[in-house]
Amino acid sequence: TESENLEKIFGLIQCLLVENKNIITLSFILNIIILGVSIIGNGIILVITVRHRMRSRIRATYYILNIVLIDFFITAIYIPLSLHGVYLSWVNSDFLCKVIEGGKFFLISSNVNITSTLSICRLQVTRNRNFKSNIKQLDRLYISLSWMISCILSIPAIFINKFKQDHFKHNYCGEPWHEISNRLKTDSNGSWKFLKIEVEFLYQIYVNLVHFTVPLGIILFTYGYIWCILKSSILDSPPSKSTGFSTAAKGYTKKSKKAMRLSIVLILNFILCWLPLHIWQFVEILDLGLKVTICYPHWVRLLHWLAISYCCFNPIIILMSDSIYQKYLKKDLKVLYSKFLLKPTKVSRNSKRVHCVKRPRKNYKKPSKIEKNINKNDQFNQQNMIYDFLNHKNINAKEKIIYLKEIIYLEKEIQQCQKVMRIKLF
Repeated sequence: TESENLEKIFGLIQCLLVENKNIITLSFILNIIILGVSIIGNGIILVITVRHRMRSRIRATYYILNIVLIDFFITAIYIPLSLHGVYLSWVNSDFLCKVIEGGKFFLISSNVNITSTLSICRLQVTRNRNFKSNIKQLDRLYISLSWMISCILSIPAIFINKFKQDHFKHNYCGEPWHEISNRLKTDSNGSWKFLKIEVEFLYQIYVNLVHFTVPLGIILFTYGYIWCILKSSILDSPPSKSTGFSTAAKGYTKKSKKAMRLSIVLILNFILCWLPLHIWQFVEILDLGLKVTICYPHWVRLLHWLAISYCCFNPIIILMSDSIYQKYLKKDLKVLYSKFLLKPTKVSRNSKRVHCVKRPRKNYKKPSKIEKNINKNDQFNQQNMIYDFLNHKNINAKEKIIYLKEIIYLEKEIQQCQKVMRIKLF
């Protein structure tokens, strides 16, 4: 009818003048914040893990490295492309649309799968305390399986996502949200006739199961089981004679509580970021009487970007909770400060600039060239004597070890003298 058409026209005008501008500007600001924080935070954790923590025997480092890489690629690739699609228009290519959206689905599912496998590995370690925690083959197997499963699960996203145009000939790429329908059709008498289930409806259920429901169930089950194991180990441990409390309770209060708090924070982050999007999908599928204008995909994008912000909060939580990452971050910042930001000391024009942090003492005297040559010759002669002594056949291994210990002890004393006197003896 004419009244319905007029309502649609007024709704479109209101959407274009008021709602779209506010929502698009807000989404633009949020995207830039998420992009900057995620790239900086994930980049810092990548550098620290590659430089300092790859040689460690902790199993969680491999999982954290994969999760951080996925978060970095999601924010560095998906957010700029989504902003380009909103403000400029999508490139007229259905192939690029399918590849990019399929890659996004693959990265998100791999992130969720690796976090769930990390919780399973922690459960395995807590159940078997004598289990070797430095087995790299199992970790590589678990990580490769999670990548393969996420690759298989991302195949339907390639076929579902499409390149389309809206009423204003604006190109966009994504899931066909406005075409999802699970409505009960009625005949003229008003009785239920049949239930129409389209491909999009099944796809939304599939996305919800893969990205939210199944991983959340695994994570909650594993961490709840870990908590029960820790509580039972405290109750079963015998009390000490001096205090009357169990010795295992002290370890639980210090180490286990920190691990459980970190896991609770990560679970809450996962739920708060992903739950609103999945609620909206079910509301739209079931058609619960929510009145939506034609321009609703603009604010539905905010829910998508809230889910993507999960990649932004992960590095912040890791840096705030893990003391080892904080220690290495401080060390690297000190090195960068000493190399690039530290200014040289001010001296007169005739003298050279000193680039060292600590100045020498007043009573310091530089050694002459003759003294330097003597020290070099002494050092060379000492090295030859040690080499001949160690290669001698008639000397036992015990005597060699005693001799080496004496040399190490003398070197330590020499280093202490160098610190005090500021003179290089050798």
